[in-house]
Amino acid sequence: MKIVRRYATLLLLSALLIAIYSVYSQDASGYFSGEQALERIAEHLEFGPRTTGSAESIRAGDAMIEYLQDLGWETTEDWHTLDFDNGPLLVPARNIIANYGSGPTVILGGHYDTRVYADQDPDPEKRKERAPGANDGGSTVGVLMELARVISENYLPNNEIRLIFFDAEDNPNIPPWRISIGADLYVDNLNLEEEDIRYGIMIDMVGDQNQIIPVEGYSLKAAPELTAGLWTLAEELGYGEQFNPDGNEELIARYSITDDHLSFQRVGIPAVLLIDFDYPYWHTTQDTLDKLSADSLERVGRLLEAYLEQDGAITRK
Repeated sequence: MKIVRRYATLLLLSALLIAIYSVYSQDASGYFSGEQALERIAEHLEFGPRTTGSAESIRAGDAMIEYLQDLGWETTEDWHTLDFDNGPLLVPARNIIANYGSGPTVILGGHYDTRVYADQDPDPEKRKERAPGANDGGSTVGVLMELARVISENYLPNNEIRLIFFDAEDNPNIPPWRISIGADLYVDNLNLEEEDIRYGIMIDMVGDQNQIIPVEGYSLKAAPELTAGLWTLAEELGYGEQFNPDGNEELIARYSITDDHLSFQRVGIPAVLLIDFDYPYWHTTQDTLDKLSADSLERVGRLLEAYLEQDGAITRK
């Protein structure tokens, strides 16, 4: 009888431990859904290429604002008129800002516009067509929109979480355009004496099926602590194969990329870029939804979610 009771007790304890482990594992894994991020991208792509100033860009931006407001985020439209060298071309551009919570600010951002020409297309006949921008622009939208849902439904903000969707980023080397116009305009209009911005994390082209997001050079140089924190956490989450593919014990940059994070760095705000630049469909007509992976989006989203929680910017409800 004693043996039976001991056995029953052991079974009960085992079941209890399994239940606790299951709950803990589910809780620790994060709330971010790569599938839902992919759905947001699909909806975004339905508007067509979002070249700056186009009707497609306006409609896509309006839909983003409506979605964020429905989640309880406070949104702001940061409009600018781009006047290239006082020429005949006047182009409206709109950064979209969403805020949640109060206190010192953490910025998560990236661009939502698409390139005016698919000038890297392997088919010369298609190089004057517009790029769909599923990964290059779309993946930023998918990750940040899903992160907005995750935060509003599952977390209490201890800081102001600020999501910024930049316009007019994606046209370098196409005169009269240059890179990161929207980010530069946003940063130039910040009142740094009144703003308490802790850091910024920019994301770009993060949805590739063969995802590799190594350390980026300008991030490591200007924001070493932030960079180390993100890549160390990625390892802890089991994402080392994607974030540290070379297996380096110390952080070593694989490349340096000019992107929106430099706009913040030049005014002294620590900013890091997460980017998978080894993407064969970059600036082509083939940058379509079928090239993306929900798993890749989820890794990036859960890393951001976990970092914000570890950093104390958000607390689980």
